[in-house]
Amino acid sequence: AHVGDNFCFSLTGAVLAACNEIPAACISVQAPRFIDAIGDHQLFLTVRDVVHKAKLGRDQVFVLGPGRGTTATHETAQASAENRRVIHYAALLGEKVQGQLGNLIANHASRLLISAQHELRSRYGGAPGPPLLDTSILIKPLKTSLSSLIMQLNVTGFFDSPWVNYFTELFYATCPHGVRVVLSIREALAWAKSRQGHHRALQEQDTSSVANTPANNERGRRLSTAGFVCPYAPDPRLLDPFSLTQCAAFARRFDAPGKKFNETQGCGAPHRLPGNAALDFDDVDPLALAAAMEKYNQYVHRLVPADLLLQVNYFSSSVLRTRTDNQSKEEWRQLESNLIALFVRDSPDELVSERVSERVSERVNERDSPSSPPPPLSALEGFGGGGGGGGGGSGGR
Repeated sequence: AHVGDNFCFSLTGAVLAACNEIPAACISVQAPRFIDAIGDHQLFLTVRDVVHKAKLGRDQVFVLGPGRGTTATHETAQASAENRRVIHYAALLGEKVQGQLGNLIANHASRLLISAQHELRSRYGGAPGPPLLDTSILIKPLKTSLSSLIMQLNVTGFFDSPWVNYFTELFYATCPHGVRVVLSIREALAWAKSRQGHHRALQEQDTSSVANTPANNERGRRLSTAGFVCPYAPDPRLLDPFSLTQCAAFARRFDAPGKKFNETQGCGAPHRLPGNAALDFDDVDPLALAAAMEKYNQYVHRLVPADLLLQVNYFSSSVLRTRTDNQSKEEWRQLESNLIALFVRDSPDELVSERVSERVSERVNERDSPSSPPPPLSALEGFGGGGGGGGGGSGGR
C-alpha cells in the first residue's frame, strides 16, 4: 500500500513520484504533509537518489539517530553498530572499521557538510538581516558526503551533527528500504545548559574550528559548534525548530520580503525569537532552547510510526532516581544499550521480529517501573527570556 493523496498534496513531477514511492507503513497517522515536512524538494531528491544506490545486505535496515547532540548520541550510535557501520559526527563506528582510510573518508565527509552549513549560516548571521530563504548551497556537499559514506564505506547508520539536521529527508529516503529510528533524549533544560556550556568551552579551546574561520567572523560574530535554531522556533506552524531546510521554507512562505499577511485566513506574521537573522544556540536563552528541544522531540514522535521508533534516555530511570552510585549508572547505561541492540537488529522473518518486539517491550517495562517518568517541563509552555533551574550533568555527544 502507498500513501494517499493528502500526504502528497500539491506536489508535481519528480517530487510527486518520489512521494508516491513512500510506503504507507512509513507514514505515521499524525504525520504532516510531505510539502510541510520537506523544506527543500531538490535536496530531498538528492538524498533519495544516493540512498537508492546503497548496497544493503539481506534483511539489513538503516538506523537513524535523530537525538540532538549531548543526549548520549555516541552511546546510542555505538549500541546500534553491532552488525553495521555507522557514522557519529565525523567518526566511523561498527563492523570491520579498520585502517585510516575509512576514518579519513568519514571525517572529510562530515567536515565538508559542516563547512557548508557554517557558510550558509554566516550569510544570515547579522541583525538586522534578511531571513534564511535558500538552502541550495547544501545540496552538492550533502550529495558528496552521503555518496562517500553510503557507496564507499557502506554506512547504514547516521547519528549526531551534521546528519541529524537532515533527519526528515533521511527518514523518508531510507524508510522504503527498511529503517529503525532510535531517539535519545534527556531533560530539556539540562540538555540546553549542557549543550551551550560544553560546546562553548570546546570552541574556546579549538581556534581551528570551522566556526572560527575568518569568513564566519567577518560579520562581527562567531558561530558556535553547538548548533542552529530557527528564529521561528516558537511559531506552531514550524515543525522542526532545528532544521535549516524547514526554516528556509517557512521564511519563504511567511517572512519573505514584501510578504503581506491575512490574519483572517490564519496567515499572520510569524512568531520569532529575538536576535540574529539565523540564530545560533548561544544566541538563545536556555529556557527557550529547552522549549525548542521539547518541540523537536514531539515532532520526531509525530513523524515516525510507533513501530519504527525507540526512545531511550541514558540520563534518567526509576533506578537512577533512587540510586546514584556509579555502578547503578553503568548498569542503567548497559540496559539502554542492550535495548537499542535488540531494536535495531536485522530481522530475517516476521516471527523473529515479533520476538524482538516482545523483548523490547519487556525491557521498556523493566526500564520504567516501578516509578512513572518525571513530569514534562510545564515551565516551557512558551518561549522567552528568564532563567530557570535544571538538573542533570553534561553528557557526551
